[in-house]
Amino acid sequence: MFEVLHMAMPWYAAIPTGAFLLRAFLVSTMGSWSRQSATRYIALTPLRSAMSVQIQAEIVSRRNYKSLKEVDKAVRTMTKQRSKELHQRWSCSLTRQIGWSIAQLPIFLSMAEVLRRMCGTQTGLLGMVMEAAGFEKYVSRQEQALLDDQNTIAPDATNPLIHENNIFFDPTLAQEGMFWFPDLMVPDPSGALPFVVSALMVTNVFHSTSRRSTGANALPKSTKLTRNIMLFVALLIGPLTQHMPAAVLLYWASSTSSVLVWNTWLDRRYPVPIGQGKCKRPLAAETPKTRGA
Repeated sequence: MFEVLHMAMPWYAAIPTGAFLLRAFLVSTMGSWSRQSATRYIALTPLRSAMSVQIQAEIVSRRNYKSLKEVDKAVRTMTKQRSKELHQRWSCSLTRQIGWSIAQLPIFLSMAEVLRRMCGTQTGLLGMVMEAAGFEKYVSRQEQALLDDQNTIAPDATNPLIHENNIFFDPTLAQEGMFWFPDLMVPDPSGALPFVVSALMVTNVFHSTSRRSTGANALPKSTKLTRNIMLFVALLIGPLTQHMPAAVLLYWASSTSSVLVWNTWLDRRYPVPIGQGKCKRPLAAETPKTRGA
């Protein structure tokens, strides 16, 4: 995909365009399906709340439990079972929503790995993170050239002997950067691009959770914990990706930016219900007299 786009535009434009088009394809297929499922799940919040109250009343009326702990356990078990049936009926289980989030990771890693190989970098993505964390020694291209001088083969990006077996290698990446990183094959010399990616990821995490964190739809503890973990990881991106080629970081920044854009589109196309109040449907436990009151 990147090579096709590069036929019409330089790399500094082809990489962001490719990230945007890939995100458009994902959002228009799996993303829209997942958002509709999430919208139905949130819309069922009043019904789940009313169902929980009804189940509690049913179990308490039996009076065959010895302690409140047993009552609470029975209520939780039955509520979980009926909620599962409700979600299956409306096709809005959390598993499908989580699956959409997980499915994006291998796609992103595959695209990043392609760009890494196009840059001719010998160290993998995980190895770069380990080097930045201090677990492995980082060897620059110039230092490696001195180490291999005795073999008269310097691993320069333009040396065809080093990259003859790398079908992805494209030396034009070294001349088609932008702004303060003109060479996309090497890490950003200023070290600013990794922190730009980190800031975009933090913004994306807050944007993804803020729209459901008010009123009756306040985030549960598990979601808050997940958000805090994601924020912590996002903050680590800056210092841990200092050794990544600028091309990979440019794609990362472009991909995260496109996530923000397309999530905004999803919010307008499939708005998430906010401020759900008391369930307006008549409860099954209510008598006809109570319903008519």
